[in-house]
Amino acid sequence: MSVIRILYVEDDLDFGCMTKVFLDQAGFLVELTTNVEEAWKLFHTRRPDLLLVDLDLEGSKNGIDLIRQIITEVKQYPVIVYSSHTDPATVITTIELGVMDHIGKDTDREVFLAKLRNIAKRNYSQTGENPRYELSATTTYNQENGVLTIGSKSHKLKGKDMRLLQLLCLHFNEWVSPKELSFGLWGMEKNIGELKRYIGHLRQELSEDPALSIENKHGGYYKLQGE
Repeated sequence: MSVIRILYVEDDLDFGCMTKVFLDQAGFLVELTTNVEEAWKLFHTRRPDLLLVDLDLEGSKNGIDLIRQIITEVKQYPVIVYSSHTDPATVITTIELGVMDHIGKDTDREVFLAKLRNIAKRNYSQTGENPRYELSATTTYNQENGVLTIGSKSHKLKGKDMRLLQLLCLHFNEWVSPKELSFGLWGMEKNIGELKRYIGHLRQELSEDPALSIENKHGGYYKLQGE
């Protein structure tokens, strides 16, 4: 599979942002949220490849509640616990719920990455899913093979054009910061001027569908907007 999309649920924003940057730099696409209600909504609208969940979440529901909801609705869904709670009783509880792994926050980072990639690869080989975004009544984007289809015409995107559209689709109708776009494309923060060339490419690719546009605002923020 290509880029692995992760929905990460963590209410410690400092730790969550640090982990997101690390995973983004490693080639994942990570969307961070802090509570069960928002995670439940994003799960249905984004349908990520993996769900990474902390157990201690603020609010009326915690990580265990979210895991129960997800696995009850979608059997065999790849949920991974990422928590400081690694005592046997807690690990047994989550494993019995059906999570694919329970990873401690003190786990070596390279081992952490290897576990995530292995789970994503294993799940993809079992399901054969080919994630596709329905961007409008006439336009779809298949993130697995990079094919953008508008009406009866299909075109395969390559390289950074492909990765940029994946990032914008992940945040459809939402502003994306230049920092996130830069890390997603290059693995480091770059001058926002570097983004303009690739944004121009995508605007040209999408120009045949009047229902879609790539908007920008001061500071280098962009969003893929649809009706």
